[in-house]
Amino acid sequence: MDAMSAKKQIDPLPVLLSRGDLIRPDELARGMKVAQGTVYEWVRRGVIPFIQLEKCIRFDPEEIREWLRAKHRAARKAPGGGPVQAAT
Repeated sequence: MDAMSAKKQIDPLPVLLSRGDLIRPDELARGMKVAQGTVYEWVRRGVIPFIQLEKCIRFDPEEIREWLRAKHRAARKAPGGGPVQAAT
């Protein structure tokens, strides 16, 4: 087995969201190209929709798709089209 085949396959975000399975935090992080710690921080702060199964965190693809749509809509409404600060 060469080094390339030994690497874990990284599914792009559209593939993760279309396959219908619950998504693990590491998969979502790789698909969104953010650090896994960022995904856990979003969960901790309640920023992203998630499902907690005992000690496991999973993400429903449809909820993530809608969350991303809402983020895009909010960004388009922001002055200058930039990011919107979340209310705390």
